[in-house]
Amino acid sequence: MDTGRRPRQPGDLGELLERRTLRDAATDRRTRPGQSGRARRRHSHRRPGAAGVEPLRRQRHRSLLLRRLAGRRAQRAGAGGDGRRLPGSHAHRGGAAGRTRHRRLVELRRRQLPGGRGDVRRRSLLAQRCDRAARLGASSLHRAGLPHLPGPPAAARGRSFGLAGARSARPGRGPGAAAADPCRSPARRPLRRTAGDPIGARCRSRRRLRLAGAAWRERAAGDHEGAAESAGGGSEMTRVPQNLPRPSQQRDTAPGKVLPVALTLSVLALSIAASVSAQTRYIAFGDSITEGVGDDAPLGPESGYPIRLAEILAPDTVENRGFSGEDTSELLVLLNAVLLEGGDVMLLMAGTNDVARGFAPEDTLFNLRQIARRAENNGMEVVQATIIPRLPNATRDPENHSTKQLNQSLRNAAGFDDRRLVDNFEAFLSLDLLYHSYYWQTTNPRDPVGHPNAAGYDVMAQTFADVLQGIDSAPPVNGTTDPTDGTFQVLNQQTVRVDVWDFGNGIDLDQTRLLINGVESPATPEGDSRFVTLSHSPERLQGPVRVRLQTQDLSDPPNTFDREISLFYTRGTDFPRADFDRNGRVDGLDLIRFAAAFGARSNEAVYFADADFDGDLDIDGADLAEFAAAFGSVAQ
Repeated sequence: MDTGRRPRQPGDLGELLERRTLRDAATDRRTRPGQSGRARRRHSHRRPGAAGVEPLRRQRHRSLLLRRLAGRRAQRAGAGGDGRRLPGSHAHRGGAAGRTRHRRLVELRRRQLPGGRGDVRRRSLLAQRCDRAARLGASSLHRAGLPHLPGPPAAARGRSFGLAGARSARPGRGPGAAAADPCRSPARRPLRRTAGDPIGARCRSRRRLRLAGAAWRERAAGDHEGAAESAGGGSEMTRVPQNLPRPSQQRDTAPGKVLPVALTLSVLALSIAASVSAQTRYIAFGDSITEGVGDDAPLGPESGYPIRLAEILAPDTVENRGFSGEDTSELLVLLNAVLLEGGDVMLLMAGTNDVARGFAPEDTLFNLRQIARRAENNGMEVVQATIIPRLPNATRDPENHSTKQLNQSLRNAAGFDDRRLVDNFEAFLSLDLLYHSYYWQTTNPRDPVGHPNAAGYDVMAQTFADVLQGIDSAPPVNGTTDPTDGTFQVLNQQTVRVDVWDFGNGIDLDQTRLLINGVESPATPEGDSRFVTLSHSPERLQGPVRVRLQTQDLSDPPNTFDREISLFYTRGTDFPRADFDRNGRVDGLDLIRFAAAFGARSNEAVYFADADFDGDLDIDGADLAEFAAAFGSVAQ
């Protein structure tokens, strides 16, 4: 009976093996316990092919593989008449495009063959590494505690071990120089570009690297033995390497004589390095006051406090990096250029232009802390400095309310960030005839900010020098004060709180007290000798409230502080009508404001309605008489 099956031929052993493999794979697929459906389907497509081809390869039965390969060749587009695939032809690409791609592949493969451009580049880089390793190995012998051993010979110094026939790295090198080269064995043929031996060329390059190291080790050992024999009175036939001085010229290089000389030179070098490293490079960074505007007696081409400070701190150097007219936000932009120049200590003093432009003290403090942190991240120490007081006729903040608030915040920031502080504000306030003798205003009435003159810059330089040299010449100062100076509409039950800092020898807690309207408060200092807090909650505050701080430090003699630090006004305070600036007193500032508007009518730009006391739209003699009667009165 014909079952439709073809009798098995002797050459169909491969098909039989394949069917058995498929059956075994199916059986294995059915009997795998604990397997998910997705994994079972994945194995059903993967395992038959892998398990079927591998036995065919092991048994060398290739009939099935040859039959499949012949069928695929017959189906390919671009196939030749004999069934062979044309070079570069693919079923998914045209013949012309395939041949173009084939040419590119051939070119890429040709570059990697011996003699191709890629092969030449690899061999050239390998030769350069050999040359660099040989030279570094020779120079390391001298740096490794063996000063008596020879250095690299003239034939090896500056030599480039390139391909044979290439130009030498130093002109004038002939074939004879290669024989004296210990990195190149004369018995072996030079490195050449061989078309059929790319691996051999690479091995020869590596062999040259090994020979270079062995040659230097052998040479160093021989020279060490020769030096030992000459020092110990040994054989007269001492081995002298090529290109080295004779033993008569090496008499002073024996180990017994080299050690004292080398030790002396080392001590001398260390002393020179210590003297150089002991010099500190200061960078004065800030605005026009740092630059030296207003210095009517400059020292040479430079002006300001940096050049004066450099004379005090010599041999240390102080470089002036002041930028006139810049506020702290603009200095933050210029900071990168200053940090690229390097330095050891940054003297940071800025913020005067921020006050002149009406910036909030909080914004100025934020910019200054950013500058300090970026400088510290760049490896520099930062010394913070307060700004000097403003002139009484300044266009902004003539009473220094904002200036005081900024300086108090700077003191707190320097204390909490553990930085040194140069308190120029306190140093200037302690001077007699401050605005008459230490400001440029006396010779330049148009100065809108208030720059120091030569005497003022002398005071600043000495204040900086005291801090940098560790001299405690500043008393304890107040930090943040609440309520701040010049505040209006304060609650009548407001708690008064004052922070006190000392950046020197410490605060004398027994001599620290707080006075409110001239009466000592029962506030007790809380803290340590560096930082204390005084707070007091009175029953009721009325009218203007004056807060005064009295303290001293632990120096001998002590540096004392006794000054009014805040003046604020509670709700319901009755100000005199002539107190235009609402500072609680009719004083000279109000007189200046009245004089500027005197004689003006209501249709003029300088007319000031608050100075027209009788309301006749004309500031005249009657208004002047009323102002004179109120002059000197205070708020109630």
